[in-house]
Amino acid sequence: MQIKILIVTHGQMGGEFVKTASDIIGSAGEIEFFPVTRDFSADEIKSSFSQLMEKLLSDSAVLILTDMLGGTPTNISMPFLENDSVEIVTGLNLPMLIRTIQRKTAVESLKELASIAAGAGAEGVVNCREVFNE
Repeated sequence: MQIKILIVTHGQMGGEFVKTASDIIGSAGEIEFFPVTRDFSADEIKSSFSQLMEKLLSDSAVLILTDMLGGTPTNISMPFLENDSVEIVTGLNLPMLIRTIQRKTAVESLKELASIAAGAGAEGVVNCREVFNE
């Protein structure tokens, strides 16, 4: 099964995540990025996003990585959970993105990749004082 990764964030943050991941691990492969900016109305954003999702879902499953639960990037993504070929993981961070890229072709299912992304994201959040002062 082909899985595409779609990063949906406020502003250009998602594009910077992809660039940084590529700097660390080499090519990040084909990753789609949808920036949510104030340059467009809510209706224009939803319409453009729907068109992108229609294109991506025509031949692939889609893992959507968003920056924040409750934010517009996640909110415009949520209706697509009605499709079994879509999973959303929010709380995007660099460990999440790198591990997702690295494991994308090795997984057996979209749900497995979503689980890997969520786990890597959680593992990447560490209070250094608590970890290194023990």
